[in-house]
Amino acid sequence: MAAVSGACTAAVMMLPVVVDGRWWNLTSFVIIGGLCGVLVGLVAVAGGRYAMRTAVFWPPRTRNRWRHRFGLCSAASVVLLVGTLFAWGVAASAGDSGFPESLIALAVLGAVSYLFAYLLAPVDYANADVEST
Repeated sequence: MAAVSGACTAAVMMLPVVVDGRWWNLTSFVIIGGLCGVLVGLVAVAGGRYAMRTAVFWPPRTRNRWRHRFGLCSAASVVLLVGTLFAWGVAASAGDSGFPESLIALAVLGAVSYLFAYLLAPVDYANADVEST
């Protein structure tokens, strides 16, 4: 799901590249967007696993609170990773920083990650399959 979202986002963002009906110009952008989506999806899964670990020793009171916790942990992990990458990119750039655009993109990515994780939160958090370390 994350790879498809990343690929579609990349295709929509790069639509001006299509000139005279040459849709294959989007191929590389769709592949890169899909790979970035996979990376973001893996980080979101790691955040969800953390939420499942917290449910073992700090059980949520209701299903709704569980979904909020799952969404927040997933979105926080995504925002931390992407925010670090954006900060690195801004620090490494010699020209225009693109700072407001980076913050807007980070906020949108965090909101979308939260929404996906909230909607896809596992039902059975009490008996979650969590490995003990």
